[in-house]
Amino acid sequence: MEVKYVRNPGFYFDLYRTMIMKMNHRAKWLDKIVNTGQESEDIQYVETQLKQFPELPIELSVFFYLRGRLDNSFFSVLYMRLLDQKQERLDIETFFSYLDDTEQVKSDVCRFYFGDKIDPENLAQISSCLDEDDRINNPKVKVQILSFFIRPMYYIGILREHLKIYVEILGSIYEERKDEMQQKADCILIDSICRYLERIGIDSSITAKNTGVSFTVISKNIIYGNERSEFLVLGLDYESTLNVDNDIPVDITKFGDAIGDDNRMRIMRHILENGEDTAINIGKQLGMSLSTIIYHVDRMEDAHLLSNYKKGRTTYYWLNVQHCVKIIDHIKSWIEMGGDRE
Repeated sequence: MEVKYVRNPGFYFDLYRTMIMKMNHRAKWLDKIVNTGQESEDIQYVETQLKQFPELPIELSVFFYLRGRLDNSFFSVLYMRLLDQKQERLDIETFFSYLDDTEQVKSDVCRFYFGDKIDPENLAQISSCLDEDDRINNPKVKVQILSFFIRPMYYIGILREHLKIYVEILGSIYEERKDEMQQKADCILIDSICRYLERIGIDSSITAKNTGVSFTVISKNIIYGNERSEFLVLGLDYESTLNVDNDIPVDITKFGDAIGDDNRMRIMRHILENGEDTAINIGKQLGMSLSTIIYHVDRMEDAHLLSNYKKGRTTYYWLNVQHCVKIIDHIKSWIEMGGDRE
């Protein structure tokens, strides 16, 4: 599989998330993008970034209000739809071209809030639906939604104006971090990302020959993969979400001890061929007792050759491919230097 770094999906992911956070109750949304143990640091970072952007007028609540328990906004749904269509070709002109079709925007906003059975031209019906909709608990937002259907071009004009402003500011932030994004793109923890997505219930079968990867700067802990696995959106600190320590020391002695046993090599071969597995199942497949398997996987975890995660009460073990590659690269470098460890 080839990984191709593309800028735009992550850039516009940050764009709509930033606008949502400026429009809505920030504390609730920030809870979604911080990691356990570093909440204060993450929140302070995002708040510092958000200060660079102007506040949004109440009119834009039509597009960015988080409705109901799903916490979806119209613009977030629009982003996902346009991203599926354009992917790395997604740019601000894609959004502006969509906004040029006022009737389409009206129809889509109506469908987002009320479903397919409501006529976007029927103001009485829209007003009645708004009165009954308990997913929109802000009366001022309800007024703005109704007003949008009366003067859609006015609201779309305000959206276009603020999109331009936000794109310009965000572009400056991204320009400062472009080298860091490229460095991240050169070493992506694909295997760990796949396992993470599977653990949270997302099908992450990244089998495409070319997978686009894009990074976000403000949503720095995000990990997102689309259903067709044609791209990944990753925060610059996504390793924290994976709980991956990129600074695991290289210990050749532990590595040699871990692989210097026939049973451990059989365990490694089993996991390599079959994917992550439980100690009980590994023992059954290899004809070893559970205590023997536990003894060996403990030694292999100590050498960082295996890692584990828990699903309920069950522990699954998987091969830490990235660390194995790191060890091999270290050995190759040592050999090229004539065995000089220094």
